[in-house]
Amino acid sequence: MKKEFKQTKTKQKIDNKLNQIKNFCYKHKIKIVGGVTIITLLGTSIYFAHSNSSNKEVINNLLDLLIDQDNRIMYLEKLIEIKDELYAEAISELLRKGSPLGGKQMAYKR
Repeated sequence: MKKEFKQTKTKQKIDNKLNQIKNFCYKHKIKIVGGVTIITLLGTSIYFAHSNSSNKEVINNLLDLLIDQDNRIMYLEKLIEIKDELYAEAISELLRKGSPLGGKQMAYKR
């Protein structure tokens, strides 16, 4: 009985950790994708720099692209924050009015 309880408890801990990781990835998906993009572009620029060190124009273009990508990511993160605030206000308003849709959306948000 104790062995089954420990196995169940361990499985629950693993499931909880997995859910935490999934939530983290979902909440930070823009940052993760942006980070992967930046790392890929940075690796590409380093590769080009080592393979053709005389081609400064390619390196500068890639660095400009990295800066543009970083600016775009920051812009999208701000938009997501605004969207989340508006969504929270809408849910709050629905809950104040007694709408069952407000409760449903609150459950989705969690």
